[in-house]
Amino acid sequence: MKTDIRAIVDLKVPVSFLFCAGFEERAIKAASVLADMRMQAQRVALLRYAGEDRSNQAECLGRYCRALVKSSQAIDQIEVSDSISIAEWIEHKTEAAGLILCDVSGLSRMAIFTILSLLQRSKRKFWLIYTEAEEYYPKKEQFEPFLRGSDPSEAFIRLTDYEEEEIVYSGNCRVEEIPGFAGIHLPNYPLMLMAFLTFKRSRVGAILREFEANVRVLIKSVPVRDDLKWRERAMETINFDLIEDNKSSIESVATLQWSDTFKVLQTIYNQDNNRYKYNFLLAPLGSKMQTVGAWVFAVKNPKVRVVTSTPARLFPEKYSEGCGGTFLIDDLPFE
Repeated sequence: MKTDIRAIVDLKVPVSFLFCAGFEERAIKAASVLADMRMQAQRVALLRYAGEDRSNQAECLGRYCRALVKSSQAIDQIEVSDSISIAEWIEHKTEAAGLILCDVSGLSRMAIFTILSLLQRSKRKFWLIYTEAEEYYPKKEQFEPFLRGSDPSEAFIRLTDYEEEEIVYSGNCRVEEIPGFAGIHLPNYPLMLMAFLTFKRSRVGAILREFEANVRVLIKSVPVRDDLKWRERAMETINFDLIEDNKSSIESVATLQWSDTFKVLQTIYNQDNNRYKYNFLLAPLGSKMQTVGAWVFAVKNPKVRVVTSTPARLFPEKYSEGCGGTFLIDDLPFE
């Protein structure tokens, strides 16, 4: 369940933290809140992305991390892609009887799959921390002109001008299999693809071009916050052609509860004995909490292959702005 992060003060066990210096402002929010609460940690792992300019974020996050420990010797800086060092940190630097809190707010989708898998395999008890953004791109005022009409096909055509302004920021995408999630695909079995629609439509487009699926199930995100409800229609506009071509295979899932995503994926997998009829491919391109739900599903169903796609160029300033609420997720189905 989602719990306010301030509930952490009631914990009676040694606590260690995994933070990541992502480029969104919200990546450092939890550490700042915990520092203000004078929380004390046993160890802190500060994860950084190699070769990318996040120096300001890393510096700010580092200051907050130093406030959480008695000595800077208790802080370990590790590259986010260095899974061996992260696994060693979990195994040798944290207490077996303690609790690890992993902040997913600054992690990429691939990093969420990789790091949560390391935690799950370690048999350590772990919870997640997640901070919402105050506002996400595209912003309502930027997209509103496309939502005024009643014809979504007309709005879709007009998106060409919008995309040229790099608000829907994508471009060429690289399709990658997520390490550790190759799945098991039997020869001559049909393929069912479960893919999340996204504002960055070229991401899902790259996956649809890469894999010739016999059945496509497209998953549409439904915002929970009232101020973000308009994004559901915006998502439909951006992906109008894909939705039109797959009208009978569209599922909807809320953005903020990992368990909602898990239940939808598990239902698709089990209904009509699909798990015995198809090879399965999952493309978890949704929100961070949807990605967590997709990870739980993939761990529990190891025959499913998981892929993602990454734009050749990122626009860090066009992901989100500000910070919303910060929560603990303490109900993952692993001990």
